[in-house]
Amino acid sequence: MKTIIRFVLLLNPVFLFAQITTPVIRANFGVDGDLRANYFNGALQSGNDDWFNNGSAGSGLYVIDTFGAAAKVAGYLSDISPWPRRMASFYRVMSRPTFSINNNRLWLDALFVRDYHGQDTTTFAAGSNKNGQSPDDWTGVVQGVPDKNDILDMFVHIRRAGPNSTDSLWLFGGISMDNTTGNRYFDFEMYQSDINYDRASQQFYGYGPDFGHTTWLFDAAGNVIKHVPLPGAGLADLMKEKRRYMVIQFEDADLGANGTVNFRIENKSILQTVIPALGKKANMSPRGEAYYRPHR
Repeated sequence: MKTIIRFVLLLNPVFLFAQITTPVIRANFGVDGDLRANYFNGALQSGNDDWFNNGSAGSGLYVIDTFGAAAKVAGYLSDISPWPRRMASFYRVMSRPTFSINNNRLWLDALFVRDYHGQDTTTFAAGSNKNGQSPDDWTGVVQGVPDKNDILDMFVHIRRAGPNSTDSLWLFGGISMDNTTGNRYFDFEMYQSDINYDRASQQFYGYGPDFGHTTWLFDAAGNVIKHVPLPGAGLADLMKEKRRYMVIQFEDADLGANGTVNFRIENKSILQTVIPALGKKANMSPRGEAYYRPHR
């Protein structure tokens, strides 16, 4: 019998925030719906970084490398139907070296991608391709995409709010759509593994080991030990106050059974006693102050 049991302890309060609807500057990066450094909330303003810069004077820096931009624009202007240049994909990386300090902020990395447009070879098939599913269940096809769902550009950038690795970590993301009419939903999913798509088989590979994802394991002090399965942990009730939970996950490949059980234990000392006692009783391996038994 192959059984896996893991304990997850949540000690710190978790806060839930809705989307920002007021322009702000965070870690010296403008979050205001435009792409322009030294320009904030509809007006020239020296100092804030952004994705690009169209020549506005100031100390603010552009994040994405613009090498070859003039040639790209010239190619678009001279393109003719069926528009092979305009429809093609390309990408650019960060304009400064990774892990460099710029404007007293530690820039970790950045990426810009122009997606395929029109007849796309990397399209999700119609039907159920949900972010909560395993990528193994996603299906890709070659087809056109409705304008309201067609993502043209994708931006992502990670930096620290100061020059040190201990300063607050910020991730900024952005997308542009082919059309602003109709309803659509999008978010930014952060996977630990490198997911890739094979066009020949129209399948995804490289996803996480835990139902296609990778989740978190904490020790009794609240430190991250390893990303391990935590399906169905139910964090909705943790948004407003500090609580302690012990989460036991089990999976039996022979029986085809799996599940998760949550125990709320408010007394910290009891919780720190229960976890090692159960772990040792089940002959599991310690990892920090948590216990686990890997797949065999």
